[in-house]
Amino acid sequence: MPAFRVIKYQGAIFTPDLSISNSLAILKVITDLLGEKLQGDPMILPIPQDAPAEIPRMQFTSQDKKWILTMSLARTDLIFVDPSTLEPDGIDVEEFSRLCSAFFSKFKKELNIRVQRLAFVTDRASQNDQASDLIVKKFCKDELAQEGKPFNNANKFEIHSLKTYDWKGYSLNSWVRIKASDLRIKEEVVPALVVQNDLNTLPLDKDSGRDFSQEEIMTFFREIPTHLSDILKKYEFE
Repeated sequence: MPAFRVIKYQGAIFTPDLSISNSLAILKVITDLLGEKLQGDPMILPIPQDAPAEIPRMQFTSQDKKWILTMSLARTDLIFVDPSTLEPDGIDVEEFSRLCSAFFSKFKKELNIRVQRLAFVTDRASQNDQASDLIVKKFCKDELAQEGKPFNNANKFEIHSLKTYDWKGYSLNSWVRIKASDLRIKEEVVPALVVQNDLNTLPLDKDSGRDFSQEEIMTFFREIPTHLSDILKKYEFE
């Protein structure tokens, strides 16, 4: 299989009861915990408390725009994104997971907030002019790609898989999305094979009383890279 580079990491916690009454106090906590990564000027948006919870209230970025932290009432996301090259380099999954483990656990403690849900997402890509054909050949019956059949000469193609199971005491939704996509690499748009892994715990409507402890948050993000590796092996995309 082609060699992949991770172009995006995303860790998230979901906070259904959050109320932002003191933006400056939250700003200080985030700066203390992630100041070395998020050197850009923070944005604190004047959004009313009764506005939809999903609207970001605060955003922090690094000077090179590769690191982003967004905070709404519903969730806080830490993101590293760098699609500028598909050459192997940059941050690895273990480094990012350690950062999420430390940051989100301390974030919960400092703000004394309920964390109802956890998520960890990676997007990896490999430049490939025949990405659609590769997916069809690997995951579909041969006859479906023959002339006159539905997947013959598909310009774009993707498959999604969702599994729900217990892992290390966490109830997980495990999404794998494999697709042929166009990526902007510097000033050029290139065809690519993209594999997204999205691991998240149960949403509010299925686990409304959940409140992950500091230790549970630390363990989830610290251990998740090994589980991601096991998933990729099944698809032969590691």
